[in-house]
Amino acid sequence: MTFPTRGKPSPRYGHLGVWDLSKRQATAAVPGERLEVLILDRDGEIVRRFEQINGACLDGGYVDYFGGPNCRPARYLKPLVDIAPDGTQHELHPDFHPHLGKDAFFRVLGSWVRRHGNPDFDLLDGKGPTLPPLGAESITR
Repeated sequence: MTFPTRGKPSPRYGHLGVWDLSKRQATAAVPGERLEVLILDRDGEIVRRFEQINGACLDGGYVDYFGGPNCRPARYLKPLVDIAPDGTQHELHPDFHPHLGKDAFFRVLGSWVRRHGNPDFDLLDGKGPTLPPLGAESITR
């Protein structure tokens, strides 16, 4: 069994094999970590990936030597995508930003987990929450 060296089992969905690598929302102004969530099997192999990627460029931005008032960063779409083992990407949300809120994020993530998660991949040793039927709003412990 080899699990990723960073991140941890998801406290919300770890019982379905979900591993949180990074929950940081990507922004054009801050390079580095981005949203990455995995579904792992019992051997630590990646079954699916849920990521926020840089999409199409909306505005190339502008920089001048003097840092004037017209300077602005580039803007990109930030889609949430499901990445299959063969590398095929399926868009789950076309342009996700933090101002949309946690509820919108957890709706997209919850739908993805229900579709691809598997109780046989339990990373929490039976100590995780139970999922309500698809379409229900809350999660119970």
